[in-house]
Amino acid sequence: MPRCRCSSPNSTWGALPEHHATVVCLDADWKAIAQAPRENPQGGATAENLAYVIYTSGSTGRPKGVLIPHRGLVNHSVAVAASYGLGSADRVLQFASSSFDIAVEEIFPTWSTGGAVIAYSLGPSASVTEFLEAIDGAQITVLNLPTAFWHEMVHGLTLSKAPLAPKLRLVVVGGEKAAATAFTRWQALGGDRLR
Repeated sequence: MPRCRCSSPNSTWGALPEHHATVVCLDADWKAIAQAPRENPQGGATAENLAYVIYTSGSTGRPKGVLIPHRGLVNHSVAVAASYGLGSADRVLQFASSSFDIAVEEIFPTWSTGGAVIAYSLGPSASVTEFLEAIDGAQITVLNLPTAFWHEMVHGLTLSKAPLAPKLRLVVVGGEKAAATAFTRWQALGGDRLR
């Protein structure tokens, strides 16, 4: 591993695994960085190059990798951005783990329209009240939630009578069928004001 030339190495540097990557220390290398070209570098990726691999059991129950090309990622991102009406003012919560496929739907459509992706940091033990306060505090405009969590959120809102975050404009629910009773309560709680 190359030695760190940084003037103030921190614990993060020491925690890095063995690697052969080029390390750029912003404080020590700032003169070289300032001399770098200002133009965007030319990329060599094509629409058919691999963007990522997703692992699924599909209908067989046996795990397999599915290769997703850039073309698929871009087409999906453009379609989601249009369907959700995403724009540069949006703040989308990244609720899904980055290792889960739905994170792709939270991250790339948002970035492609200039919006901000806000990482969910409360953890699985957070209460609905804490979750609602966090999305209000972060001024989240778009949520993409698993159905089970949305059911909990609706139940918590019903009990607490807490208002929905005023900046929230869209809640996407998926993964399994939502209960009609939860949807009726959601509408009564003001969810019908959302797109």
